[in-house]
Amino acid sequence: MDGFTGQQALLDQLCDLMRKSAPDGHEACRCVFRYDFQPEDGSISTGARFSYQRDGAWVPAQLLFPDRGILVTVIPKLHSLMMGQTGGDWRALTIDLDRAGSAKVEFDYAQS
Repeated sequence: MDGFTGQQALLDQLCDLMRKSAPDGHEACRCVFRYDFQPEDGSISTGARFSYQRDGAWVPAQLLFPDRGILVTVIPKLHSLMMGQTGGDWRALTIDLDRAGSAKVEFDYAQS
């Protein structure tokens, strides 16, 4: 997987997981995906904080199980691909999906 196409494919997987995890009738959904790398021992951890909006209120929820298992591979792949292309060392990415399914993606970059 390389280039923009590779990034898009990985982001699409995350968006699909969010769509599956939100109940019918939701107005929007948001997920903050976390990537943590510990240089001392080379370990990587990932996490996610998911919520959806219904009747104007944000409701915390869990990503669909077992589908959320993709996080342990997709998040590190996306980070690695982007680091290799731009050197961007992000620690979290937030995806907002509106009712129509349009995505807004924001990366939170590590402080040097």
